[in-house]
Amino acid sequence: MEAAADVEPRLHAKAQLAMSRIIAGGPDSMEHTRAALRLFRAEGDNHGASRALVALSIEADQAGERETAADLAREALELARTTDDDWLIAWALSAQVPGIAGKLPGEAPDFRS
Repeated sequence: MEAAADVEPRLHAKAQLAMSRIIAGGPDSMEHTRAALRLFRAEGDNHGASRALVALSIEADQAGERETAADLAREALELARTTDDDWLIAWALSAQVPGIAGKLPGEAPDFRS
């Protein structure tokens, strides 16, 4: 991604976020997501920053860092609400539920425990 220095910042941020999803977890994935977040914030792109924050929240939740995940999810929701993107708001809202990140699509979380 170093060659991307000449690329338009939002495109570079989107590429960083896409790379993190391709890697799908772990320190390298989080490094790309944090880079995307920095670039989105520098551009004042609340939509992109919210997406990156949700992704970081999911990573933190899967790592068992519930408090960090909750903080990231709250910030993601605040930014998502500034975008008027209902899907992004719903995604940020779903990140508010501890443990939901590890659930497969269509699998209902077990809230009894």
